[in-house]
Amino acid sequence: ILVDVKLVGFNEDTFPAWKIIPEDFAPYIEALMQPEEIQVISTRSNLFDAKNEQNDSKFHKLALKKKLIFRFINAPKILAHSIRDAISQNLTKTKENFINPKVINEIINEDYKSHDPAFVIYIINPGMQNKEYYYLDDNSKCPIRMYIGQKRYVWLDVVAKATPYGPAMFGVGGFKESQLLTLPKNVNQENKKNFIHSAVNFILQTCKQLIEPPISFY
Repeated sequence: ILVDVKLVGFNEDTFPAWKIIPEDFAPYIEALMQPEEIQVISTRSNLFDAKNEQNDSKFHKLALKKKLIFRFINAPKILAHSIRDAISQNLTKTKENFINPKVINEIINEDYKSHDPAFVIYIINPGMQNKEYYYLDDNSKCPIRMYIGQKRYVWLDVVAKATPYGPAMFGVGGFKESQLLTLPKNVNQENKKNFIHSAVNFILQTCKQLIEPPISFY
C-alpha cells in the first residue's frame, strides 16, 4: 500500500526555523514499513454442535503479508503559501476565530490529483497567525483541525487550536486530541526531534485507523 506523507510548510524557503526534510524520518522508515501478516476470520459451517453449544469463531492467517510503502515529500512552497493566505484572508473577513475546512480542503483536493491513487497524509504548517483559530464545518458545531477528504487523503493543521470538545475529525476512526500533532511555539533541536517522533506515531495511528483498520475495528 503506497502512502505519501506530504510535509507542507516545512521547507527552508517557507518557514526556515521549522525546516524538516524527508531524510529526518530515515531512522523510523524500517519500523514504519514492517510487513504484517493478514488475518481473516473463519467460522465453522455449523454454528452449533450436537450439544447445542456455540462454537467460537477463530482467526487464521493467510500466506500473504501487507506492507505500507512510505514516501516523505516536501510540498512546494506555493502550496504552503496558498494555505497560509487562505487562512489569513478568512480570519480577516470575520471577527470569529474559525474557518470552514472546505476552504483548505479545496486547495488540498487540487494538489491530491498529482498523487492519485496513493493515500496521502498532509501535515500542514501554515505558520503562526495573528490569532488562534480552528476549523468549523457548516453542518457541525464541533471544532476540528483534522479533515478526511472524500478521496484517499487526510490533512492535519498542526498550528490550529486544539479542539475543546467534540470529535477530533470528520469520518470514521478514533483519535484523541493528545494524539494529534501540535507544533511547539518555541523552535529548538529538542522540540524538532520530539515533533518528528510524534509525527511518526501520528502517521502510524492514521494508517491503522483510516487506511488499513484491523478487522476487529468493524
